[in-house]
Parts: sequence; structure tokens; C-alpha cells
Amino acid sequence: MTSLAGAAQLNYQQLSREQAISLLVKRDAQRKLGLVWEREEIERDLALNGDFVVMDLGGDDRPSRGEAPYRNLLIEGDNFDALRWLSMTHAGRVRCIYIDPPYNTGNRDWVYNDKFVKKDDRFRHSTWLEFMFRRLEIAKNLLAPDGALFVSIDDNEGPYLKLLLDEVFGRDMFVTSFIWRKVDSPNDNKVKIAPDHEYIHCYASDEALARFRRMSADSILDAFRQRDERGRLCRDRLLRKNGKNSLRKDRPTMHFPLAAPDGTEVLPMLDNGLEGRWSHSKDGIARLQAEGRLIWKQVPGQDGRLAWVPYAREYAPETPDRPFPSIWADVMTTRQSKAHHKEMFPGVEPFVTPKPEQLMARILGMATEPGDLVLDFFLGSGTTAAVATKMGRRWIGVETEAEIAGFASARLAKVIEGEPGGISEDLGWDGGGGFAHLVADRVAFEDFAYDLKPRHLWLAIQAMHGVPLAPYDPDAALQVGLAEDGAAVAYCDRFTPAAEERVADLLARHQFLIVYAYTPGPLRDALEGRNSVEIRAVPDELVRRFQA
Repeated sequence: MTSLAGAAQLNYQQLSREQAISLLVKRDAQRKLGLVWEREEIERDLALNGDFVVMDLGGDDRPSRGEAPYRNLLIEGDNFDALRWLSMTHAGRVRCIYIDPPYNTGNRDWVYNDKFVKKDDRFRHSTWLEFMFRRLEIAKNLLAPDGALFVSIDDNEGPYLKLLLDEVFGRDMFVTSFIWRKVDSPNDNKVKIAPDHEYIHCYASDEALARFRRMSADSILDAFRQRDERGRLCRDRLLRKNGKNSLRKDRPTMHFPLAAPDGTEVLPMLDNGLEGRWSHSKDGIARLQAEGRLIWKQVPGQDGRLAWVPYAREYAPETPDRPFPSIWADVMTTRQSKAHHKEMFPGVEPFVTPKPEQLMARILGMATEPGDLVLDFFLGSGTTAAVATKMGRRWIGVETEAEIAGFASARLAKVIEGEPGGISEDLGWDGGGGFAHLVADRVAFEDFAYDLKPRHLWLAIQAMHGVPLAPYDPDAALQVGLAEDGAAVAYCDRFTPAAEERVADLLARHQFLIVYAYTPGPLRDALEGRNSVEIRAVPDELVRRFQA
């Protein structure tokens, strides 16, 4: 993916023949297809932090909402740091990732490094690509094998983002680029072309696609205008093939006689006298007959006499549906979304281009089931988390800017209280749920002894095992939670008689126990010979996963 930009700095006149040949071989071996950007200088200047990442529960100014323990997480902090922490705690567990990243339009919507902005557009573009690449690389490892990714973008970086996603996720994972009509009213009349749409790039494995739901389509029932003797909606379709490839020469094995109710033989002849063919094979017609769906009718022939004609009966589906189209002009737009924001927060200037809840509901309804985990690491106004809450999905939202994270938190507080806007009426939403407001921070590895606190470890341990988050209790002999797989999980900060007694009690009540300890030696000695307990050292275990 990196270019040979460094080669341009060489003095070719001073190269030996062997050096020149070696350089040419490397150049020719480099892939010609794909996305190339100037990574060398960007990598040096970005100087991405390599410190260990920790999470803290927010204070009174960043309150968690609802009642603990919490299944949902609002993380405030650099999303690169948050993703690194999540790679330690949630690798392979996210069912759906949706992000609405900065579009890099040049209107100060994204300023990652002013030095590059001031240089030229080429470096702005390359820095944006590197910014996205770093985060998507980690996000890929968070997706479950049957998980799906959706990324909103516009024309400015849309084609380049598509190539970048191909690079990270693989072209075979690309499903489509949905087109969403984002406005339904006249736009700026001064522009040459009104930008009325955006794209949503979708990537998913075959396993993920197999889980995708189809959209409800009651209009399908309009084609079933008959009812059988039991009152079921049905239609009868001519058994003789019509249209393309309908001749005997097209499928010779599907031209054969059928016995009509009066014993006469019926062949699939076309009205023009040519030999046709049936739409079903012999085995297919036998199944129709066995199921009572081979229907014979007497209809007037060209000579005016009645003739036996076979039909295949089809029944209306109990739940009519069809695949989702790739063009979405039937969901709400930013205009309705802004109005929704104004209803929730009168007098507060809404976001410029907020995504409507109906759009997010379509994505989550298509790619997830209740209880699935959804991630949005460009949370913004909180639409993804709001919709996930209302639809019964678990969620993790990451927002870098403290002020925006505060807005999202306030919005989600209203959702928990049962705010009636967006998709609430459609779902009968009347409130519920909650989330932990976490704040990301960094701890240098050399400062573990001073800066890594028991509360940091306990939050990470709970997240790793799918334990709903509860605050660290300094008065408890042992921190305890129940993992997604049913095992009991505990953290022992100091091995005391009370902690040993608590461990014994847990072993009596649970088939398996995992204990994390800062000093695991005494605990191992006390529990020697017990096969139903596993003892892990912290922070060693966390660091190993963090650096994996």
C-alpha cells in the first residue's frame, strides 16, 4: 500500500548496477492496483501513542445513566485509544459496526493535524486515509465472523474509502454501496449539481449475509387474488414456460407429455404452433402433484374448443418480504432528523447533518438481532446508540470530543426516559436501559506501579468477559461478576482471609471460576488441586491481550 516515494529522494546517478536492478525489482513487484498514499512522512508525524489504555467511569459531570450494572458503553476519548482498549476486551464479539466518519470536505469538518491542512490537499487526503486506515484495521478484529460493517460517506472521499475498505476487509467482503437520499427539499440553488445523496458502503462475509433480514413487502400479496378451498391466498401460473428460453430446443428434457384428467396427453405447445417446454422438470411436476398444486383447467383453444391446460399453484407467503434495495429513498432525511433534535433540545443548534433514526433502524434491522452488540466509534449525536437502545441491541459508542459526548449522553438520557421521537412510536418505545459513561486515558507501561489502578483493571476484566459493568468497590474483599458463558469472574486486589473465604463460597456455587489477581502466588497455593478455578495474573494478562 505504501508508495516508493522514498526512492525519489535517491541520487540515481550514484547507484551501482546491482542497486538499480534491486530497486527496479522492488518497484515491479509492488502491486499496481489498489490505493496508494504517502504513508512514510505521515507515519512519522502522526506519532501515534503506544501507551496502555485504561477506562474510568466518568464523574458527576459525566454521569452514567440508568441503573448499574451496565450493558452499554459510551466511551469519551480518542477513538484510536478506545479501539485499542476494545481490541483487548471485545475482539470478535461485535455483530455490526456502523460509522459516520468525517467526510474530509475541506470545510474544517475534520482537522487532525493543522500542519497537513496548511500544506496542500494531497496531504489532507493522505492523512485522512491514514487516519481511517489505522482505525479500520483495529475495527476489523472487533467484528464477529458473522458481523457486518456499514460506513457512511459522500462523493468527496467515497471512491477512495471504498478502495481502502477493500484493502482492509477484502474485496470479497464487499456487498454494495447503498445510496441514501439525504434531502427531500430544494438544496442550495447556487451550486451546479445539488448533492442530494450519500453512500453507505457495506462489507460482510457470506456467513453475515446469511443472517441479513429481508424487508417487509405486503404489496407482494396483491399478486395472489384467489383463495383455495381452505381460504388460503394463492395464484395459478401457467406450467408451460413463457418468454426467454421457452422452446423445446432450449431445454429438450422439459418437453414431454402430461396426462390430463380425462386421460388425454397434453404437450407444451406454443400458440404459434412451435414446440415449447414446461417450466418444471418431471421431478418438479411430480412434487406439484404430490402436494396437490398441479391444477388442471379447461380453457378455450384457438379453435374454440375446450382444452386441458396445466397450472402450478403458488401460495402467498405468510410473511411477505423481499431483499432490501440498494437505493434508499423511502427513509427519513436530515431535515426530519434536525426537527427531531429540536424537539428534544429546544433552542440548541442541531448537528449539521444528523442521521435519522429510521436510517439506522433499517441498518440494524437488516444486519442484527435483539441482544447483538453494535459499535459506532464516530458516535456524534448518538443516533446509533439511541436506535440500538430502542431496538433491544447492546451498544458501544465512542466520541472523541467531550462536548459532543455530553450531547450524546443527554440525548440518550432522554431515550432511557422514553422520549417519543424518531422510531419510538413505531416500536411502542416507552423507555428503559442504561449505559456506563467511560473516559479513556493512557498509562505509560513504565508507570504501571503508580498509575494503573484496581478500578482500571476491574473495568477491563468485566468487559473482557461480557460482564455488565459495575463500579469497583474498594470495601469488597473480592470483585465478582457473572460472565456471558456462565462462569464466575473475580478480581482479587489483595489476598486476605476474607478474599479466600469469598473464593471458597464462589467455588461452592459455580461450576467454574476465573480469578484475576495482582499477586496470584498466594491464591494458587491456597487453591492448589482445585480443577474448577483458573487464576490469571494482572496486569500481565491484560497487557498480553492489549499488545496482541
